[in-house]
Amino acid sequence: METETSKRDDEKLVMLVIIPMYNATLTIVNTLNSVLTSVGDVELRVSVYDDGSTDDSLALATHAIRNDLHRVELTRNTDRMRACGVAHARAQALSAARVRWSELLPTTTVLAFVDADDTVRNDRFSKQLEFFRNTDPQTRRLTLVGSAFQRIPIGATPRYENWHNNLKTDEQMRCHMFRECVLAMPTWAVLLARYDELNGFNTKEVCEDLDFLYRHVAADGKLYKFEEKLTNYGFSATSVSLGGGVKWIDLLSVRVRHFETMVLDKMPQDQKFVIWGCGRDARRFFRALRVQDQQRVRAFVEIDKKKLHKGVFHTHPPYRCDIAARLARDRGLPPPAKKTASTWKQVSIPIVPANDKLAVPPVVACVTLDRDNGIEDDLEATGWNLGVDIYQFY
Repeated sequence: METETSKRDDEKLVMLVIIPMYNATLTIVNTLNSVLTSVGDVELRVSVYDDGSTDDSLALATHAIRNDLHRVELTRNTDRMRACGVAHARAQALSAARVRWSELLPTTTVLAFVDADDTVRNDRFSKQLEFFRNTDPQTRRLTLVGSAFQRIPIGATPRYENWHNNLKTDEQMRCHMFRECVLAMPTWAVLLARYDELNGFNTKEVCEDLDFLYRHVAADGKLYKFEEKLTNYGFSATSVSLGGGVKWIDLLSVRVRHFETMVLDKMPQDQKFVIWGCGRDARRFFRALRVQDQQRVRAFVEIDKKKLHKGVFHTHPPYRCDIAARLARDRGLPPPAKKTASTWKQVSIPIVPANDKLAVPPVVACVTLDRDNGIEDDLEATGWNLGVDIYQFY
């Protein structure tokens, strides 16, 4: 009798690598060479989409793939007037691959993502495919796989690199996922069926990778990270993954909106929570919350004596807050209307020390880590459960 294991062994998984490209003259050849020289048991397909480059990227890419045309699809944005963005480029690369290789099936195709300024270790794809081959069908479908990375140039973003690479367990990643993307997009591999189930990337989101990760986790998704550095993650002023930089308020918007739906909306409506910190970041987080969630904040926890001396945090009318107005727009709501003193009541929220009786879970930590300020030790000493009792937001 044929077992489930033997069925998985006989199943041929295909790795489809998606590469968006825009003005990557200095890097695209190395990127393609690293992908196309992958080793191991890998049936590889590569789809590159040029988002209207104005330099020689297209010509260089065309030359680099000349001997691999049977497994590489190269398409381009014919509107040379403007680039449409990295999310659009990835979607177009995938669409072109579906047309070129119509035999690709969602249940046997694994999507991998690489940017045009990255390079991959030659065994990255074989290791990721091995993970999918050796897991049961349900886990395979629900898992987003990534890895640690080496930043290039070395030392370009040491704090981000160390933070990302030291998050190794699903529990750690769930605790920190509202701080930043806990699995760097250029290290991802995910079953095409899962990608389609979640309707792919939202091209209207500035942080489309973070938005996808949140939707994946919210839909019972799992996160897995190889501790090995399987990708050299490029950093440059023209990086396609940077897109000219993401504004802090855009990043705040997507993080807060998903935190509300994934965490706060699942709590009992009368359950209150604590914000650890009372500095700029904590105030920004508070003001970005919906009014009904602001009213659920039990206290701000502080260790700074000057802030503790203030004793209370006074709320402000939503119409006076630029953050509230911006997030109302992102939620599809009208901006906060101006209200008179008779219709809006100011609330004073206590600022308390860490040992106060009000300082109990659930807790949203809005203090910056890796600053030698002892915050990590204070939070670890509480013994709270990561991703359940406490969420790290900054």
